[in-house]
This record gives sequence, C-alpha cells and structure tokens, in this order.
Amino acid sequence: MLNGPTYVNLISHFWVRASVFDKHAAKLEMEEKVLIDPSLAGKTREEMGLEPFIDIEIRSSIMGVPVFISQDIIAYVKFWHVRLKIFYTMFQHKLKNTDLVYDV
Repeated sequence: MLNGPTYVNLISHFWVRASVFDKHAAKLEMEEKVLIDPSLAGKTREEMGLEPFIDIEIRSSIMGVPVFISQDIIAYVKFWHVRLKIFYTMFQHKLKNTDLVYDV
C-alpha cells in the first residue's frame, strides 16, 4: 500500500518526466525512425514497430515503468469517483436512519 512520503515521491517523479504525446510528437517519432533506417519511409507506425497513435496522451515513467494517461483513463476514473461518492452518501444516509445498537 502506498502511503506517506512514498506517494509524494512517485507523483513528483512522474511529473518531472512527463510529456504530452500528440500528433506532432507522433510525427516526429516516425521521422526519427526514418532517419535511423531509411527503408522505413512510407510505412505505417505499426510496420515501424511503434505504438499506434490513437489520442493525445501524457507519457512518463515511474521507477522504469512506462505510464500513459489518456482522456479515456481520466474519464473512467472520474466516472468511478462519482459513482463511489454517490454510494458513500447513500450508505451514510442509511446508517443515520437505522437504529443500530452495538453492545460492547
């Protein structure tokens, strides 16, 4: 479980190395591959051995592990955050309305 200063260090390491990967960055990545190996000219990203460009991403690495954050991931996290907040509110409301007696 990540708690305490570990979490802060991981986040700071993530943002120090973070970069935005958009269409321009994808094009530059392809051009670099062609400069290294001219036989790759005119091929697709997949044929060059590159990841397909789907959407804008924030790319970084934490402890050597590549991390990609896209708009889909942010939407997914926000969706579950809202759902859990609603569930928590409903649960708290039910607890207040019950006459539970705990014997110690």
